[in-house]
Amino acid sequence: MGLARGDVGLRVTLIASDEHLVLRPRLYEPEPELAKVELGRILGPIGVEHLRASVTAIDTGRRVVVAGGTEVGYDRLVLAAGSKLVQPRGLPGAGRLFDIDTLDGARRLTEHLRGRADYSAVVVGAGFVGLEAATELAGRGRVLLVDRSEVVGHQLGPVRVRRSRPRWTSWGSSGGLAPR
Repeated sequence: MGLARGDVGLRVTLIASDEHLVLRPRLYEPEPELAKVELGRILGPIGVEHLRASVTAIDTGRRVVVAGGTEVGYDRLVLAAGSKLVQPRGLPGAGRLFDIDTLDGARRLTEHLRGRADYSAVVVGAGFVGLEAATELAGRGRVLLVDRSEVVGHQLGPVRVRRSRPRWTSWGSSGGLAPR
C-alpha cells in the first residue's frame, strides 16, 4: 500500500543502485558520512519498495524497465537520472583534483585536508554548491573561486545574489573572488 496518497493497491518502486540517499549538496562538509541516509529507513515507513539495481533499458511501448536483468512493469514512470561528474583523464596534476560529487570523492578530499591548515584551494563553479564549498574551505584556508558566469551565485536568483554580494570582495586583477 502506498501511504503517500492513501491508495490501496498503489505500488511505488524506487530503482537505485545504492542503499543510501546521498545529500550531494552537503558533501563539502568536514564529515561527509553525515550526508547519507539509509533508503530503507525513509522508504519502508511509507510503503515504497527499493530495488537495488541500475536501469539498463526502458520500453515505453510495453511500459517496462529492465533493471538488474529483471523486467519491472509500470503505469507511470518518473525518470530522475541525476548527473555525474566526468573526471578529466591524462591531465597533469589530476591526482590532486578532488570532487564532492560522490561520497567517495568527498571522503578523499576530507582525508587530503585532514590536519592541514593554511592551505590554498581552487573551487570551480560559483553556483550553490560551489559557494557552499568555497565558504566552508575558506574557514580553514585560502580559496580562489572560479566560474565562467559574470555573476557569483547566478543560480540563487537576483535577490539572493544582491543580499550575498557584501560577503564577497574583489580579489586580484583577474576579477577572482574570495570570501571576506
